[in-house]
Amino acid sequence: MQVFIGVDGGGSGCRAAVAFEDGARTVGAAGPANVTSDTKGAAASVRSALENALAEAGLTFDEVATAKVHMGLAGVLNATQGERFAELVGLPRATVTDDRATTVAGALGASDGIVAAYGTGAFVVRQTAGLHRGVGGWGMQISDHGSGAWLGRRLLEMALLALEDLGPSSLLTKDILAQFQNEPSKIVAFAQKATAADFAGFAPPVIEAADLADPLARQLMKDGARYIERAVKVLGQPIGVPLVLTGGVGPAYAEWLPMTLRRTLRVPQGSALDGALSLARRERP
Repeated sequence: MQVFIGVDGGGSGCRAAVAFEDGARTVGAAGPANVTSDTKGAAASVRSALENALAEAGLTFDEVATAKVHMGLAGVLNATQGERFAELVGLPRATVTDDRATTVAGALGASDGIVAAYGTGAFVVRQTAGLHRGVGGWGMQISDHGSGAWLGRRLLEMALLALEDLGPSSLLTKDILAQFQNEPSKIVAFAQKATAADFAGFAPPVIEAADLADPLARQLMKDGARYIERAVKVLGQPIGVPLVLTGGVGPAYAEWLPMTLRRTLRVPQGSALDGALSLARRERP
């Protein structure tokens, strides 16, 4: 029986799915998988997730050497990098792309539309007749505006400004500062070693505080939503083309978007892991 394997990996974690022609499916999970920021760590996470899924299916790596495999991982910049990563994982025949392809395949299938994927990182992609054009997704340091990591980093920045009377204070900034004992040096020490996932850990408090009308949290959510609005404008949105918000942060932006965009919102058809499996099924033997 033909085996299909899909992998979805990002800054906060990765998942692998093993599927069979009869519809049976097993899933395994592991840690972060960003190929650019931590190649070896990403390979270890993907391998672990795959082993968990394969064990659940009663299979070993040797038994799936000829399986159709598609991995969609954050930080994959080109095909050569993807090929090297596949070898590192131990599945040299696997197709490895960035997570845009799998996210769009899961959210839209073959339909036209725009996907704003906002998790630890962020990107916006428009699919037209199967072709993709996107913006963002270049990493927290220089991109990913509105992402979970961006929200967390901005929150710490605003908390420091408030502590030094250089910016407004709020219940949110006070709560965050209290976590660091109101010591700027502790925030700096955290930031120097923090990964994108570490910063993204502060995104849920921002979203919750915005719902409770915290002014600084509301401003952050407005700024993130404004970036989505700008991205959609740049990519173009013909009449009837839907906008799909995905990821751990994406759906939270729905209420902060202008009404013109809210009217075009649609729920995703499936997850990025579903997309990875659908692309695996299309792979040549």
